Formats: sequence, structure tokens, C-alpha cells
Amino acid sequence: MKILLTGDYFYNYKTEHKDFSILKSLLSSYDACVLNWEGSFKVGDKDRLSKSVNLEFSYQGIDLPVNSILSLSNNHVYDFGVQGLEKTIKAIEQKQYKWFGLQSNVNTFDNFKIISIEDVKICFVGFGWKNEECKLPTTKALGVSNFTKDNIDSTFNNIKKVDYDLLICYCHAGYEFEYYPLPLHVGLSRYLIDQGCDFVYFSHTHSIQPYEMYNEKYIFYGLGNFYLSNLRPLYPKISDKGIVLEIVIENKMISNVKPIDILYNRNDMQTTCEIHSDYMGTHNLRYQSLKAYSKDYNKIRTRKKNPRPIMYFDRPILNLIKYNLWVFIVKITGILKLRKFIKTLLGWN
Repeated sequence: MKILLTGDYFYNYKTEHKDFSILKSLLSSYDACVLNWEGSFKVGDKDRLSKSVNLEFSYQGIDLPVNSILSLSNNHVYDFGVQGLEKTIKAIEQKQYKWFGLQSNVNTFDNFKIISIEDVKICFVGFGWKNEECKLPTTKALGVSNFTKDNIDSTFNNIKKVDYDLLICYCHAGYEFEYYPLPLHVGLSRYLIDQGCDFVYFSHTHSIQPYEMYNEKYIFYGLGNFYLSNLRPLYPKISDKGIVLEIVIENKMISNVKPIDILYNRNDMQTTCEIHSDYMGTHNLRYQSLKAYSKDYNKIRTRKKNPRPIMYFDRPILNLIKYNLWVFIVKITGILKLRKFIKTLLGWN
């Protein structure tokens, strides 16, 4: 059995583009394909959340292969409020696609679903990062479970009560356009494996990030973009390459993982796939020690002038202080209308 895991997917064209037809053929060739559904259907302008980018899906975007499984653990599923999310879920379920990754109540930690593919029961679990605008659950509304150690513990306490063969975790986290994952997320990913995950993968950064083998299990820190419709030319060139992962399952175990390159050509504005990827040979994280990685991170991070704070594993209080200070600075510079000027001054825009 083969399944395909992909990164961020957004579609707002009113017709089906030729390059997306090719990608759909790739998706349909597997027993199941998993996409991160990055956006929402629009209900009305009054429901639009106040944020820099709102991703409105066109109805052509939901015309996917019947084997599709959608993750809703991301920072754009609430772009058009509760009604927009409800409309999106209704449309997904009318198409009879499976989905996972939303927690129904702040106290439930049910952000997982058991999905049977042929004779294999796979538990798909999703987390998202509050620091990157993922909307958390409340007592009255669905939300994305924040990617923290405490939430991992609470979720897995519930997962232990259900029966499954494999556990795959999707995480929507990280800083955009970085090549290396934050030390915090390396620590949390390894902790997921320690808790019983068979496979962990990420997207959100719009750039590929390395992978590693930890306790004989794979962690892929960033698949990059799968398909982002007319947004593709607006992103920096680091976003022009993503990967998807072909997962081979035999005897209810993962026996092989093969990356496939997803390449965006700016000249003809087309996305293509390249089966013969060199990703596995060139993108190994190569840090066994989290302490050493944490020490080196500031030197190796891609965006040297990125003012967003570096977060570390097992330093929750320091991380919280950094985050709140960052939010305060962002609000003040917004009020003073200085954000664009400061980004230009720092060479960060």
C-alpha cells in the first residue's frame, strides 16, 4: 500500500489549470493522499478575520481525487470565521473526503482520527502553532491544538484509548522561509516519537527543511508548498521547491519513504513534479544532540536578520516571555505604522 503526504495546498483559480491536472493525476495514483487544506471558503466580508493574508478557496479547489484526506491543522482555516470554517467542513464532507486535525473543545484533545486505508488503520493527528496565528479551540468552537509538550501529553492520553496500526502526526509550525527548524520543534518532534508516533512531518514555512531519523522513525521538518495557486509568484524563490512523500506500508509498518520534488517554474508559471529527487542525500539534519543544535541554531538559521525569537525545548517560561514581548512589539509598531519601515531597515521584508 502506498500513501502520499503533501505540504500546503491552496487553490483560488476559477478554472482548473493544466499543471494542477498533472498533480491531481499524481495524487490519484496512490491508495490515499494527504493534503494540508490551507484556507477557507468565504461566507461574507464581515466574517473575514483581520490579518495580513486571508486565503479564500474557490470551489474548483475542492475538486480533488476521491482518495483525498485533508488536514485542517493550520493558521488559515479560520480566515473567514466560524461560519467560513463550517462551510468548508460541510463542503469537504459532501465530497466524502476524510479530514482530521481540529480539536472540538478546549478540554477534549480529540485532534486525531482513525482512518482505514485498505486493511490498515492509521491514526492521523494534527497540531498547529499558536505563535503563527493558529486559532485555538474554545469551549464553544473548534480549533487547532497548540503544538506544546502539555498538549501532546493530553492528546496521547486519549489516543492510547483507541485501536490503530500506525500513527502519523502532522505539525503546522515554524517560521516562514527558514531552512532549519526551531530547536523547540526539533525537541517536540522527538518527543512525539518517544510518545509512540511512527512518522512526523511539517509544513507552513513555505520552504523545504531537513529530515532526520530519530529512534529509527522519520521526522520531516518541512515539506514546503504543494500548490498555492496564484500566490506562487509572490513568494521568495526559496518557496519554488517543495517535496511530497511517498510512504510504502507493508505488514502494517512503514517500509520505505521516497521524496518527490515539487518544482515551480517562474518563467512559465507552472508547477511540475520530479520523481528522481536528491532530497534524502542532501537534506539530513545531522544533529544527534539537541543541545548542540540549540547552541548552533542562531549561526545556521537562514534568515540571519529574522527578529522573531528563537524558541527552545524545555524552556517554556523563557519562550512565553519572548513570545509576549514579540507580540507587544508587533502591536506597538503596528499602532505607530512603523512595521514596513522597520522591516526595510532590518532588510527583513
